Amino acid sequence: MPRRASRDAFDSVPYSDLLIETVDWSRARERGHDPATRSLRGGGDDVPAEHATEAVFDQAALLYDSGSRSGETIEVLGYSHAARRVLRVLLRPKDQPATGEWWGETAWVAGARFRQMYYDNGGTNE
Repeated sequence: MPRRASRDAFDSVPYSDLLIETVDWSRARERGHDPATRSLRGGGDDVPAEHATEAVFDQAALLYDSGSRSGETIEVLGYSHAARRVLRVLLRPKDQPATGEWWGETAWVAGARFRQMYYDNGGTNE
């Protein structure tokens, strides 16, 4: 099966035109990947789903191929005012082709390189 995510598009839709209307975290919770419990799994800082969703809807968020083996997910790099941090969020579409409804897969606090990428591309924490 060909990768849905590419350097410039997902399902042949440019990332800048990709529709994200909802993010549902229920599947991540069921699978034990709730970003709010990362520290319990040794995965770093906890990221409440509300903060991750806020980062997804950041006006300056960057969308791109997550680099997953499956090619089924995208990564969103955005700022959460509630968390006061830049977050990295993985999303998987609920439908094929993507319709705007997404599963939240996981999220974590962006490291220095990704924070710099966010700010270099017009992101702000205001």
